[in-house]
Amino acid sequence: IHKARQYLRSDGGKGEMIVGKNTLIKKALKFVTQEPEPSHPDYEDHKQWSQNTKLLALEPLLKGNVGLVFSNCSYIELKNVIIMK
Repeated sequence: IHKARQYLRSDGGKGEMIVGKNTLIKKALKFVTQEPEPSHPDYEDHKQWSQNTKLLALEPLLKGNVGLVFSNCSYIELKNVIIMK
């Protein structure tokens, strides 16, 4: 998982993998579903992600330790990266 996360953060992957407990995952969902505030310390990182409120539908499904991948890559490419790394 660590190698896949490294790849996704590099220029080749152009994405982010969030793995952890519900609290962290829910925070990540807020990050990609709410508009960034210029006064927030993470504003520069936050503004690069498009905001998609449809992702809030995932929140009721988050139980136990889970992982989410946010990327512009195709599903097939992401699957290969996660399996091969």
